[in-house]
Amino acid sequence: MKNLKTVIEQVKNSRLGENRAWIYDENGNIKEDVYVFDILPFLSRLIDYEIEIEESDVDDSWENYITADNTYNHGCNVSNDLDFRVVNTDKTDEHIAFIKVHLFGDIRGGYSADFAINLGEYTNLIEFLYNEIDEDCRQSKELDSRYTVDMDIFSEGVSVWDSIAGEEYEVCEIEKDDILKEIEEIKEEI
Repeated sequence: MKNLKTVIEQVKNSRLGENRAWIYDENGNIKEDVYVFDILPFLSRLIDYEIEIEESDVDDSWENYITADNTYNHGCNVSNDLDFRVVNTDKTDEHIAFIKVHLFGDIRGGYSADFAINLGEYTNLIEFLYNEIDEDCRQSKELDSRYTVDMDIFSEGVSVWDSIAGEEYEVCEIEKDDILKEIEEIKEEI
């Protein structure tokens, strides 16, 4: 079975309704003044790498993994955290990443269905992503006519480019007013 298209729909549905996270508007879009890496375009890109799995493969991945991690553990600035495990296939030297997306609630639960992507010879999901689809691991969004915010799926903060001063600032805030305030604080320290 392939689950990624179902997972994408689960993510979209989790962004709607009365109990949606505060970062989403009533249409399920990330609010204009919020700067987080949007997981949906990233997931759509992974469809090219998705492979067919059986439910027993998912169960085995919980016991026989090489590495496991969660973007939450690193405080990543992402709309929906990812939980992932890498396993080695017994038949070849290829590796598979089993991934699920956090939809709601406590990080220890509230996940989507699992989907799997073929990592080939890579033993690390992050290394695979930055080597194979690097451009899809980063997103940019204008803050205003002066500042552009760059977001990376595996980064805690954001990089803000000041087109007038020709400077880049590393900021940990995610809302427009808070980002601007932190930039001013950084400039005062310089």
